[in-house]
Amino acid sequence: MKSKKKIVEEYLKDHSITPVGYLAKDLTRNNWKALRFPAYAINNLAYLKYLPEKIKEIATIEIKNNQTKSRYYNLLTEFFGAWFISDTLGLHVNQIEYSRSRASKIKSPHCSTDKSCDIMVSERNSDIYFEVKDMSSQTLSKYPDNEFPDFVHLTPPTPQKKTRWIQNQIKDAVKKGANFLICRIPAWSAPGKAAFGTKWLKQIFPVKKNRR
Repeated sequence: MKSKKKIVEEYLKDHSITPVGYLAKDLTRNNWKALRFPAYAINNLAYLKYLPEKIKEIATIEIKNNQTKSRYYNLLTEFFGAWFISDTLGLHVNQIEYSRSRASKIKSPHCSTDKSCDIMVSERNSDIYFEVKDMSSQTLSKYPDNEFPDFVHLTPPTPQKKTRWIQNQIKDAVKKGANFLICRIPAWSAPGKAAFGTKWLKQIFPVKKNRR
């Protein structure tokens, strides 16, 4: 069985794509947590029209600043979304948007703006629209420690900020006419403890007790 690294490397070679920046770094480190989602798309979603362009886009993001790193994570999240829809939900991914091509725009008939969705699924003669979002504020806040170069400072979003962010993404997804919204947000936890769960959910969406 091929490793995630091997799958991605062979695809890049077959399509004459030279990886640079973040993807090249993840390939060197054999970071399977990042490589697993592009590798899944290569193995299982090769029929998608704009897959080569999406792979090339993520492969050629150079290491420059927080914005480029955020863009890399955003694209990884889109591949995560395709994996989640296909592998976990068991739905047929029909189309994935490629931001640099107007022809690939996925317009929902329920859209109230000129915006488009990220992924379209065909299921039982119906089209289902998905919007995929990654909370990048933590990535954008990173900066190196001048005294200790190996250390990086960042500002994790508070539960209140996460709540507002999710609520804003829901509103935006509704405007785009999406049927579903997939969100990935940073979560911190103690070693050996689950990052998500009932406690996390109550922090993000607290239940207000009725007053008597």
